[in-house]
Amino acid sequence: MYDIGIISVSTSLIKKFISMGNVLEHCPAYIYAVSIGKTHKEESLPMLQGSYFETGCIGKCANGSGVFDLPRKKLTKKQENENRLAELKGLPIPHVGEKKIAHIRIDERIAVFHQRKNDYGLIINENNTQITILKRHPHFKDCILKIIMDIGPCFMVIDGIPTLFNIDLKLTGDIAFKWGNVSNMDHTQMKMYHEMIHDIDFELNPHLRNIFDENIVSLIKAGKYVNAYWVWDYGDTETVIERIMPYQWDAIRKAELYEDIRKTYSFVKYYNEHGWTTNPSYDRCSKCPKTKEECPAKETIQII
Repeated sequence: MYDIGIISVSTSLIKKFISMGNVLEHCPAYIYAVSIGKTHKEESLPMLQGSYFETGCIGKCANGSGVFDLPRKKLTKKQENENRLAELKGLPIPHVGEKKIAHIRIDERIAVFHQRKNDYGLIINENNTQITILKRHPHFKDCILKIIMDIGPCFMVIDGIPTLFNIDLKLTGDIAFKWGNVSNMDHTQMKMYHEMIHDIDFELNPHLRNIFDENIVSLIKAGKYVNAYWVWDYGDTETVIERIMPYQWDAIRKAELYEDIRKTYSFVKYYNEHGWTTNPSYDRCSKCPKTKEECPAKETIQII
């Protein structure tokens, strides 16, 4: 039996088990490694690009640090040798690989973000970016809900009207394809945004007292706020495409969220008691940071 103490349920943990209310095929050992025990770090190029974009826009990413560069084009052998020679002499490295096209486009989007931010009168500072909110589960005493909001609470002037916003930044390579049918997307993150900003427990979240002040709390209670995705496309296009997409909240969506939380909590309790066993498949294993030595069950060959 694993002793993990309080179960912290976040959007990322829910999405390891559930998508749009449906239970996913999953590997318990992988989930324990990246989300529960956190013995391994989950990384992919899209995740790295998203963190780089967030860092460029708001100064940091969800873990509180930042990603300040992306993988560059390879250096020539001559450049590599000149770099080694400079290192041996204690000199600055003369060559850094050129930026790849996606890197350049993301930089362009970051620049436009700061223009749009000013157009909307959006003020960004360390107090309203990457905000951690905790909430006790109403029924499970050993369960804490957790979310990190990209931006919020903040005010944006839309059509001349100052409006309270909480924003989830999204970066995509193809907004028409990936965001063209939002009804068939998983919106757990935005559901969590809605649920977590209501009835904040300031004893559990003392850092939020000055952020969610009396004015902000009263607007939220009155429903006078907008939770929205701010989606940015860095695909092959001359024009920068970005959309602010509000997500509505109602009793049905709240019930869906708490059912997903219940399922996630139940999975964690079960595996904590019976073991975080492996469930290998090539697709899942190819995304897992564990090595074959660490996990002998890891499938490294794709069988057709």
